[in-house]
Amino acid sequence: MIALQVVAISVQLDNCYCMYSKRKKFQSKFFQSKILLKTSPGNIKQYANALKFKSFFLLSLFVGLTIVSCVRTEKDMFERVLSCDRNLVNTKDAELVCHLSEDNILLKDIVDFTVIDDSSFVVVDRNGAYLYHISGYLKKQLGNRGQAEGEMISPSLVYSTSDYVYIWCTSLMKLLVFDHEANFKYELSGFKRSVKKFIVNSSDEILYLYTSGFLNDSENKVYDVVDVFNIAEKSSKQYGERGPEDEILSTYINSGGLYVDTDQLIYLHPGHLIINILDLNSQKSVRYKIDDKAFYTTEITSHIRDVMGDRIKLTDYLYNNSLVKGLYKDNDQFIIVSEIGQYDFNMQTRIMNTRKRKVKLYLLDSSFNPKFTILYDYIKSPNIVIYSGAMYFLSLNLNGEDQIVTLNKFSFSDD
Repeated sequence: MIALQVVAISVQLDNCYCMYSKRKKFQSKFFQSKILLKTSPGNIKQYANALKFKSFFLLSLFVGLTIVSCVRTEKDMFERVLSCDRNLVNTKDAELVCHLSEDNILLKDIVDFTVIDDSSFVVVDRNGAYLYHISGYLKKQLGNRGQAEGEMISPSLVYSTSDYVYIWCTSLMKLLVFDHEANFKYELSGFKRSVKKFIVNSSDEILYLYTSGFLNDSENKVYDVVDVFNIAEKSSKQYGERGPEDEILSTYINSGGLYVDTDQLIYLHPGHLIINILDLNSQKSVRYKIDDKAFYTTEITSHIRDVMGDRIKLTDYLYNNSLVKGLYKDNDQFIIVSEIGQYDFNMQTRIMNTRKRKVKLYLLDSSFNPKFTILYDYIKSPNIVIYSGAMYFLSLNLNGEDQIVTLNKFSFSDD
């Protein structure tokens, strides 16, 4: 059963101030009586009783506030639950869309791809970015390898709008912009934080970047993880925070989910099925939690650095926890792409068994009410893209010394 839980995020400043003021008034009156008692030697017993009363009052106040706080949090976290009993398992084979023709360009270490429209898509590997026709032939390379304007060294992410294709270059910390015919338009540079995922609004005016943020060591959290960047004004605002579990799982390239819907920024961290909805006008936010026991993340009780700095601990955590991979809106429904289950890596044979790892889609209506889920066998693809009622992915197969890259898709429905 999938349950959607609504969590209203609010800070009760007025209540806190009121409680603090009352406490200060009590302490002030007690302090005055304490001075009077000191000037009256015959009232030592009364003074002692007053001390006992103060201690008892403060202890009762602390315990009471702790209980109220716990109950309050529990109530807020589970304010509303919506259930979904439709959990489907895919039994169909993927549909082959095309074989990719490389034409003297050998794709190496494909890291991302995106579907532009019904006629074209872009594939990014460690060396460059390439525009393909939907039939599979290579139309053109986007930019060249290098450090000059319009060039890239290690592209890692790609995103497309109705007019442009955006490519993030990790090593040069810049964003390159091309039209749909692979002609270079301009680039944005000067970014201070590495980008883990990004989207662009429909008018190509605002960038929404899921970034490395900054780590607060004392709190063991990462702050300012979402950057809203105005392209024309070259200005930005930062929002959000993520805990140690999400920080570790953000090691996966293109993890988490981002979507902008009018004036609402919607995002998911990599390690939790919690939909964060930020109103960019009022700055108010709400959270929706999907309760699914199949999506599992181990709580981190140590410091983030203890795991990130230990290769064995990091690998073990990445292999044994679920992951959010994307958030899309298609045909008036939201779709969350995730991976659940475990990888089984044999240290002796160096073989990765993915039998227990699955791809799971969560389909929700426009108000985020769950409709149904679909479970697929593991899909080894640099990215999974939802476009026009289907889930697209790339597959790499070896035929002797030759590699064959194919674009495939699953059409999904509730049938």
